[in-house]
Amino acid sequence: MIMNALRWVDALVGNNKWKIMIILAACMFGWGGYVFAQDLRFTQGQNSLTLHSTKCADSKVLGHINDAYHERSKSATLVYEGKVYSACWAEIGGVVYFMDEVGDPGQLPREAFREVLGA
Repeated sequence: MIMNALRWVDALVGNNKWKIMIILAACMFGWGGYVFAQDLRFTQGQNSLTLHSTKCADSKVLGHINDAYHERSKSATLVYEGKVYSACWAEIGGVVYFMDEVGDPGQLPREAFREVLGA
């Protein structure tokens, strides 16, 4: 089966195999769109907002978010005045919009976040 697939690709691309390899490499490294594997964090004093790349699944938070945005919402962790809250976030037009589990919304520019080292 794999050999048949390879023959089909060979017949399709002929001498342009290098183009296919570049496209596959771009897909593997996420060059087709913005994707991050590491957490991103905004910190101000003792408070922080950490963005995770996983889909938001916290029903307490999703209950405060319009259903139309559930699919694009990702999980986050908010630390405010020493208390940890579950949150969801989405980036729209370079702005990170977030909502915590008690329904408090917020927004920050995307460039305010930095990669979490050692996460």
